[in-house]
Amino acid sequence: LESKNFDTGLTKFLPHRMRWLLVLWCLLTPARTGKVVVPSGGRLEFLRERLYLWVMMPTSKATATMIPYFAQHYEQLGVDTRRRVTVLLHRDPAVSDAVNAEVMTALRDAFDVPSYDATYIARFSVVSEYSSDIKREQVNAWLQTLPADAFVVYADLDEFFEYPLDIEDQLILGGDDDRDKKKDDTLIAFMMERVGADFTFPALRDIHEGVSIEEQFPLMCRTRERFRGNDQKHSLFAVVDRQTGERRQFNSSHKFQGEDRSLRWRPGVDFAHYAYIGGPDGFMHTLQVKYESKNATDPYELKGRGVYDKERQ
Repeated sequence: LESKNFDTGLTKFLPHRMRWLLVLWCLLTPARTGKVVVPSGGRLEFLRERLYLWVMMPTSKATATMIPYFAQHYEQLGVDTRRRVTVLLHRDPAVSDAVNAEVMTALRDAFDVPSYDATYIARFSVVSEYSSDIKREQVNAWLQTLPADAFVVYADLDEFFEYPLDIEDQLILGGDDDRDKKKDDTLIAFMMERVGADFTFPALRDIHEGVSIEEQFPLMCRTRERFRGNDQKHSLFAVVDRQTGERRQFNSSHKFQGEDRSLRWRPGVDFAHYAYIGGPDGFMHTLQVKYESKNATDPYELKGRGVYDKERQ
C-alpha cells in the first residue's frame, strides 16, 4: 500500500483504513465460479451484422488513452467498431483545445468518426454538459432508430463486458428460439473492479507500450457491491422486447423502464470495470471532481454520490 507506485493523489480519496478494506475484499471475495471468461472466450461474431454499440464519454486525457483499449476489446468480441459504434461525447468547455484534439484523434483512429451511416443515424454527436437525464434521453432516442432485429451493447468507457462461451445457445435469435423458455433476449453482467498490482491505482499506460490493460490492472475486487452501489448491467440485449413487442427504453444506465426488481437473482457474467484508474486525470479523479463540484438533485446522481462518499470516507 505504501509502495512508490501508489498514486499519492488518491490518498485523500481512499484513506488508509479504506485501502485496507479494499485489500481484504480483494483477498476474500472470490469471482463467480465458472462465470468469468476472458475476451477471447465468448464472442459475438454471429451477431456482427445486427450488433450495435453505444457509448458516452467525457473529454479528458484518460479518455484519449482508454479509447483504443475499449475499441480493441469490443472489436475482438465481434463488434464492427468501424460501422456500428455510436459515440456521444461530453465536451466540457473547461477542457483545453489540446485535450479535445487528443480525444478526437483517438476517436477517429478507433471508430472512424465523425462519419455517417446512411442506414440509421449520425454516429457521433457532442453535448456540452453531462447528467443522467441527458445520457438516458440520448440513448433512448438512439434505440428508436435501430433495426428491429438489432442487438445492443450499452457500455461505459470503463466497462469491458465479457460473455460466456455458450452465449449463442443462450440467446433468443428469432424463429424457434422464441418458444424456448431456457433462452432469453438479454444478458446480465456484474462489475468486478480492476486494480493495479500490490493494490495500487496506477495511471493507464499508452496502448502502444504493448502492455495489456489486464496486466496493468490484474486484481479483481467486488467493491461496488460492498458499498451497496448498483453493480448490475444489461451487457447485451435485443432492442425489441420479445415479450411485449416494444422497443426497450432505459430508466437508468442499469435498468430498463418498468424493470423494478433487482437483477441479482438472474444468472450473470462478471466483467472488468476500470474505474480505479489513477493519475491526475484518471477516472477516479474525474469522479471526485464530478461529485464535489456538482449539487446533484437527480435520485440516480444522489445514489452515485452516496457510494462515492463512502469510498472517500
